[in-house]
Amino acid sequence: MTIDMDPVFAAALRDVLVRRAASAAPARRPRRRLWIGAALGVALVGGAGVAAAELRGLPGSEVVEPVAKPITVDGVGPLRIDLGPVPEGGTAVTFALTCRSAGSFTYPDGASSSCASFDAGGVPSVTSEEVPLAVLDGTVFALGASPQARWTLTLTYVHAERAPLAVNARGETYGVAGEGSEPDLIAAIATNGREGYVRRSALDAAAGANASTPAEALAWQDAHAGKTFYIPVYESDGETVIGTFAVGGP
Repeated sequence: MTIDMDPVFAAALRDVLVRRAASAAPARRPRRRLWIGAALGVALVGGAGVAAAELRGLPGSEVVEPVAKPITVDGVGPLRIDLGPVPEGGTAVTFALTCRSAGSFTYPDGASSSCASFDAGGVPSVTSEEVPLAVLDGTVFALGASPQARWTLTLTYVHAERAPLAVNARGETYGVAGEGSEPDLIAAIATNGREGYVRRSALDAAAGANASTPAEALAWQDAHAGKTFYIPVYESDGETVIGTFAVGGP
């Protein structure tokens, strides 16, 4: 299965690197990061030891609770699905799309995915995500799909709320990065499997996020293509090193 991300969704991968790429919720980030968003998506997902993890319960992590029963629909091709009135407390919709055949799909937030023919012959491919209510057409979830693509889609109204970031003795914020929260120390998994934090400034430098123009971003990408950078992973104190985090790579 492949996922083709719009620039905003791809940029979100840099900010939610502790989440599984297939289920990352798109976050609207500053424009300065959009130029290299797609490249970062490849680097963070493809780099050694960058297997993402959903670190629930950490500062800045998102708590998602259903506020309505799931709706499951089987279909072929594109379809507009009316979810009905938004329940009290509803802030977003989660979806899980299971491919039943080869095909391409697009979602209300601009993200897209595709399933190859071999996917249908083995374990079904599943794409899951959370989208804010604001991207829906009222209460309608518009699924784009190849005309002959067969699929099963489960949709659920949820209440999503992000926990506040924490602050260590050095005055640095730490936790899970996401929309509205960009900590100094971002939660990550080290190449040795230990959970800790990478310094945002080091991640930006290693990923080329300091470019000030699209041209600079592309030049940096060309100069560093295929290279892997290792940055320290700390405990929440920002001092105790517990491993390294790989950015980039072939």
